[in-house]
Amino acid sequence: MATTVRLALLGAALSSSACGGGTPLVATGPHPADGPPPVVVHDPPPPTKVEIVPLRRNQECFWKGGYWTLRAGSWRWVKGTWVLPASGCTLAPAVTHFEAVEGSTVLVHRAELWYRTDGAEACEAPKDCSDL
Repeated sequence: MATTVRLALLGAALSSSACGGGTPLVATGPHPADGPPPVVVHDPPPPTKVEIVPLRRNQECFWKGGYWTLRAGSWRWVKGTWVLPASGCTLAPAVTHFEAVEGSTVLVHRAELWYRTDGAEACEAPKDCSDL
């Protein structure tokens, strides 16, 4: 019985420290309707890779997790990184899912896209915090 209680307490401690919300993430949102069209793909990307989040060296920076992207017809992993987004910019993360396109349901990939939440001009790429 004491072992069960200890294991339960250990599990609670690990889950609260691992998912405590201490890592500040970039602001994300859906892909805008007027954004670039999706690319039809035949195979989904591999499973998401597990990454170790490095120490945040600049308190103004936000974590942008790694993701799979299409390059020359092949899936390539882009590592996560600390970034400093431009003010008013939101990330539409790369996504691969089924969508209705021209009367058919197909697997599509939408590339990562930074956009302004106020609908103004496009956002510039965020600054890489490894140089800050």
